[in-house]
Amino acid sequence: MGSVRIILPNENYAGFTLAYWLKDYWQHFIPLYAKGAVSSPDTNQTGVVTHAAGKYAEAFDVPKSLVYVQKGAPEKYSTSIYRGFFVPLVKFFAADFLGDGNDFIQLSNVARSLALKSNVKIQFQYGKASDGKIEPGRKSPITLGNLTAAMPYYCESYEISLPLSAVGTAYAAGSPSGISKAASAAFCVMFEFLEQGTYVVDVKASYVFNWNGKQKLYDNLQDIYEIVVGA
Repeated sequence: MGSVRIILPNENYAGFTLAYWLKDYWQHFIPLYAKGAVSSPDTNQTGVVTHAAGKYAEAFDVPKSLVYVQKGAPEKYSTSIYRGFFVPLVKFFAADFLGDGNDFIQLSNVARSLALKSNVKIQFQYGKASDGKIEPGRKSPITLGNLTAAMPYYCESYEISLPLSAVGTAYAAGSPSGISKAASAAFCVMFEFLEQGTYVVDVKASYVFNWNGKQKLYDNLQDIYEIVVGA
């Protein structure tokens, strides 16, 4: 699509692969989420990338969102034509305080196992929009109907370092006072908007969460992002 460029995990954005931006995503949101400070999308993010929040699964809980918006409403962001918009379509997270190990290689292995056993299915569409909907003729739908189809979007993060203040309140009561390392595996994409205007990215997904010998299917998941792009 002429007004949007797609960057996949094997490509660079602003000199870094998406493995770096996936790390940056978690280091940005987890401390805010632990403090309860992201009740709405963070439109004041600094730097060359804006991070969309979306949902994540914690063990066998209902998938949670890092930001809180009315059900069915879009997360709304403002950015510029000089900034990327990083979207983790489906993401998995392994941290040392969750008992996944305390070595980054161990954590990476856990996150990778979760992702590659997920039977992930993803559909997303994007384009210029008006009245919150993608304009006819501007829609670019992409269907990733199985893990093989989704693999070009698969990414493993660099080592995630979290401050001790990012404690278990973001996950479960009774967690230790903090963590120092984590790893993530995700199916993700970076959008680069090449023109001013309003865009919508609409993501639908399903996956199986395999954890501790158990399985749970998450389906009918949807995240909608509305991005107003200025000069």
